[in-house]
Amino acid sequence: MELALQQVLPGQGAGTSAGAGPGAAGAETAAAAGPSAPAGTTAGAGGPAAGAAAGVPVGSIGGSAPALQPGRVLLMEVLSLVAGEARVRLAGQSFTARGQLPPEPGSFWVRVEAAAPGLIKLKLLTEPGAGARPPADLAAELGLPAGKESAALVRALVRWRLPLSPEPARALLAEARDLPPEAKPFFFAARAWLETLNLAGKPKELAEALPYLLRRPDAAPEGQAALNQALPLLPGREVVRFLSFQAGGGEGEVYLVREGRASPGDGAGPKRLVVRMATERWGEVWVELTLTGKNIAARVSAADPALPALAQAAQVGLAARLEGLGFTLAALRVGQRAVHSILDFLAPAESLTYSGIDVSV
Repeated sequence: MELALQQVLPGQGAGTSAGAGPGAAGAETAAAAGPSAPAGTTAGAGGPAAGAAAGVPVGSIGGSAPALQPGRVLLMEVLSLVAGEARVRLAGQSFTARGQLPPEPGSFWVRVEAAAPGLIKLKLLTEPGAGARPPADLAAELGLPAGKESAALVRALVRWRLPLSPEPARALLAEARDLPPEAKPFFFAARAWLETLNLAGKPKELAEALPYLLRRPDAAPEGQAALNQALPLLPGREVVRFLSFQAGGGEGEVYLVREGRASPGDGAGPKRLVVRMATERWGEVWVELTLTGKNIAARVSAADPALPALAQAAQVGLAARLEGLGFTLAALRVGQRAVHSILDFLAPAESLTYSGIDVSV
């Protein structure tokens, strides 16, 4: 597949080309050359098309290299197809594409073979519509050891839309070397999520936050403070605030979850409350409350098989109590499942507008 791409600058429509000067001419020459670009897709971008992806987190995992540099593997999105022209998104940048277009919108993996002002050569790694590549395949692209450990690492980083590169990935594997095999997926999940926060360049705060997030014996109040002062690097990500409490013979936490880059004092209320309670009788119990106006949707999760039935039986009483407070219990879901951390209730932003999944190889 060969494509000629031109960057779409702010304010331009999908059918408007940017950089009509030397960048556009270079794109047309490359597209027409055919054999000169045997790797597959050829993209020409006027202006600063070869710059870094806007908003991609920069930290010890992500690094600071431009997302469109040679060797990177990225997920390209074809957003629309109109009259022989496509609007595509690559590494957080929008382009107008012409050439051998896929039959319909979708996503597929490409590798950057060469990048220069006005010219980007891409190699198609998966056919349109082939779906996401398995984590084990991406781990192999990185040159990581084969096995469940590398796949778990890649799965965590891809989940949070983080760019990957071989050396930091190997460093993370080495960091988790002495952990029990069953603990490594949770370590990678926590480590990846921390990279989505503005803790890059703050090794002390990062080192304090990690054991607190994992609830390890060496966790300290400083870890909670570091997490409560952190903000997401990208818009659309959820902000989480951590509060501890003691209740009778148990202990727990309340997590305030809200959208966007809200600062601690901006007055914005949480969109969800998640409560973790450690009890002697039922072990850990997690309750998620989602507030929409005066309506509350609740979800109760616990590993103990007896608790879900008890919570379901208490639904009428709970609804009555909430009604007395001016709220309506809109829904109650109860399930038996083991919850490992607050991360089980969080999700990355749905849109890839501002972040590409890329791999340096």
